[in-house]
Amino acid sequence: MHIVADHRERASGLIDRLNRQPKIQVRVANLKVGDYLIDDALTVERKQAHDFVLSIIDGRLFRQAAHLKRRAERPAILIEGNPYRTRIDIHRQSVRGALVCLAAVWQLPILYSTSVEDSAELLLMLGSQLDQAAGNSLPRFGYPPKRLISRQRYIVQGLPGIGPQLAGRLLAHFGSVAKVMGASTEQLMQVDGIGAGKAAKVRLVLDAPYEADD
Repeated sequence: MHIVADHRERASGLIDRLNRQPKIQVRVANLKVGDYLIDDALTVERKQAHDFVLSIIDGRLFRQAAHLKRRAERPAILIEGNPYRTRIDIHRQSVRGALVCLAAVWQLPILYSTSVEDSAELLLMLGSQLDQAAGNSLPRFGYPPKRLISRQRYIVQGLPGIGPQLAGRLLAHFGSVAKVMGASTEQLMQVDGIGAGKAAKVRLVLDAPYEADD
């Protein structure tokens, strides 16, 4: 499992705890969005309960939510601690309203942990779940679209770890479905949101010999 942690997370102690785990590679970098990027597939914005409440008051929360939805292919928000129990004077309904808005309006999954140690365990569980999901074919629900541009995106979304936004960026970068499928690992990594791990998984699916079931 490979995790990229934003450099601002050094003081949290979470990076140190992740580094103690076997078979985990943690790299510190300057992430454009979020605090943790797991296997080039899932972006996690970590907020301590105190900071979460402050971000509601000063308006940062929904600017960050918009940034996550716009720049991250598969984003989630991790709240560390209980946002209803901080020393900040804020009405309970304001906190609840923010949580409902994030989940229902912005469609951002919200994860909860009780401590830094619990956050480390949660990130490891997320990585494990992603790894299991990568080994299975996830269905694309609904009927194939009729419009040409929608069909093109639908085809590209069949690649591992590629959602609607990333499919659009791939098509815009390469110009056609055929060129997306023919792109090398290095060329795929030129597209924002595709790291070495995700590019390798895409090429593996495209290049592996097909073995029909008996």
